[in-house]
This record gives sequence, structure tokens and C-alpha cells, in this order.
Amino acid sequence: MPGNTLVYQRDQRLIPIIRAAFDSPPPERKAHPDFVTTEAEALDALDRQTFNVAIIDPGLDGDPAPDGGGIIERLVAVTPDMVVIALCEWDETLVRPVLEPGAHHYLPKDEVTERSLWRAIDAARTIAATQRRLAAAAIELEARYNELAISLATTHELQDMVALLAHDLPAPLRSARVFADRARDDPANWTRWLSRMDASLEEAVELVRSVLMEHRDRVG
Repeated sequence: MPGNTLVYQRDQRLIPIIRAAFDSPPPERKAHPDFVTTEAEALDALDRQTFNVAIIDPGLDGDPAPDGGGIIERLVAVTPDMVVIALCEWDETLVRPVLEPGAHHYLPKDEVTERSLWRAIDAARTIAATQRRLAAAAIELEARYNELAISLATTHELQDMVALLAHDLPAPLRSARVFADRARDDPANWTRWLSRMDASLEEAVELVRSVLMEHRDRVG
């Protein structure tokens, strides 16, 4: 469930649509929206309570020197676990400035409807959960790699083990990087690309894990 939702929206055309979406939510999707129209109000709202979801107008439309990404970054810094959906006029050049600072999904303003808004919220929550799993996998991968390096440092198998990792490990890591780039460039299919990136990182973690277990079996 979205729970408390911060709606930071300056486009008056969209506010009635967003209000209607929260007035008649799908089953098990009830939420409590808090509407604000300035960054100061948004930060004040975040200081007063915890929000699970934020629907943000980053103010990038037609701005020659946009700070929309900075706004998202500042809001996310206050509540790192908050799921963020950005509403902007569609422009391919704005995808990275919106997503890289912390937004989980990008919904063009001309596509905002009650239904599409809830789809975006669900997609953003899925993306956020996948990102958390990827972060955990990356930490485990680094820990396993360090453990392997330490455990092999004084054995004669070090060269063979390192050669094996050097040969096999780059492939899933390169794949994960490719899928990450595609996820940023193709926000409409974020879930697909992040799922494939998740699988590639899990493959890398499993490779390091299997090499480590093989070494442990050999040395007893």
C-alpha cells in the first residue's frame, strides 16, 4: 500500500486528476495524499511525517537551466526509502536528470490519468524494491570477493582462482551495466531491464560464491 503520499505539484491542470485518483483508489491501494506547491512546503512536510511515496513536479518544463534533479535529490536525502515518481512534459533529454538523482519512475504529463498514475506508483515501488535487492547483491558480491582474495592470498591456487574470476566474472557485470543503461534510457520498460540486471548481478554473486566454496572444499 502506498500509505502517506507527498504530492509536490505546480501544474494546476494535473491536481484534479491526482485528487480523483486518490479519492477512488483501486482495491488495497488506499493512500493519504498531502498536496504542496513549493519545495519549502515539501521539505516541511517531510520534516513533520514520513511519506512512502512522492509524486513530484521537478519543474524542468521549458527551463533552460533546470534544477529539477537537485530538487529530487534534496527530497530523497531527507527520506531515502521514499518511492519517487516524477511528472514532466516528455523530453528524452530529461530522463537522466530526473532518474539519476533518485526518481524511480518518469510519467509524461500528457499521459497522466487516474489509472496511469496508479500504474506508475506500482511500477515505481517494484523498481525501488529491485534497486534495494541489487544494492544488497552488490554488497554481498564485494564481501565475497574480498573474502575470497584474503582466503587465497597464501595458497598456490591463487593464480588459477584469479584467472577463473578474471575470465568469467566480467561477462555478467558487463551485462548488468548494459541493462542499467537501458533502464535509464527506456523508463517505460524499467521493470524489465532492472529484472535482467538483477539476474546478471545474481549470476556474478553465485560465481564468486561457487569459487569460494570450491576453495574451502579443497583446503578443508
